[in-house]
Amino acid sequence: MRRISFTVVLFLFTLLAIHISGCGDIGNMIENATERDVNFTKTVHDGVVKKDVAVAPMVQDEVLSNQNEPIVDAFDLTNIVDPIDLSKEHLPGALFYFYGRMINNADQNVEVEIALYNNKTDQLEPVMNVYLAPHQTLNFTHPHDLSDKPRNVHKIIVSKLRTLGKDKDGLYTGGFQLTLYADCPASVQVPYLGLANLPLHRKTESFDSSAYHQYSDYFLGVKESFLNGSVQNDSDFPMTVELYISKDGRIEGDANLVATATLGAKQFIYGKGMMLSDGEAKLADGIKEMIEGTNVFFEYIIIADDAFTATGFNLEIEAAIKVGYDIGW
Repeated sequence: MRRISFTVVLFLFTLLAIHISGCGDIGNMIENATERDVNFTKTVHDGVVKKDVAVAPMVQDEVLSNQNEPIVDAFDLTNIVDPIDLSKEHLPGALFYFYGRMINNADQNVEVEIALYNNKTDQLEPVMNVYLAPHQTLNFTHPHDLSDKPRNVHKIIVSKLRTLGKDKDGLYTGGFQLTLYADCPASVQVPYLGLANLPLHRKTESFDSSAYHQYSDYFLGVKESFLNGSVQNDSDFPMTVELYISKDGRIEGDANLVATATLGAKQFIYGKGMMLSDGEAKLADGIKEMIEGTNVFFEYIIIADDAFTATGFNLEIEAAIKVGYDIGW
């Protein structure tokens, strides 16, 4: 009996000693056994990207006269429409405009009307007019060359393009008309004319939840989320970089914008320096949605007024996801 009592006393004494000297270590051990961080990374831009103005040719080496019928033809828009999802209300990276050269042969002011086909109304509808002084040669290669409000011209163009669909060959085909207006007989040379979009790099990818959905029952939160790495403008002109996060690929403008920066010639910026004030919260929300099974995408845009070259140095979305396990106590 005395032996049993001594054993019990010794056991209780040992527990008391552990409680006094080591309870903090036990707490840490329990925490480490039930919680841990899972790292999330997604590459956004690594390497060199080069882009130029994209042009869908409409006219080449034609003479437009007010004594003859307007120039009416079809043209292939695939190379400028395919990179843009026209079904979206917000079109990041898109600014459509007319790109070309016109020469007025007349001794008077003339006006060239550009119309695009609307598939819904089955009509050629005016988009904008180009005004030429006597014997003027006009080159227009940037959005502001023909209008001080290029975004308004863009919206009119988009309203026509949205009515188009792919043909049997998988191409976007549109129609156009050029009409010359002048008080007297006149003609205008059109060496080239096309519908253009600014130089654009666009990358859209899913977060790929397959590796993280297993944590959905144990998700405790996102400890931190940020944009790591850097990007550099290697060009002689400014460029704008934008990163969006969206559910099911739907972008609704600034509500989805996580990071942005306008880089001058040869300028360099770290990813963290591009983050908006609410960017981390948007990233964390996107990662939470991904773990819960929602299709979450990022859309990365680089756009400039001129041809550009940009280098990404391991520009990545990174996050620490906190998960916990029920150990059954």
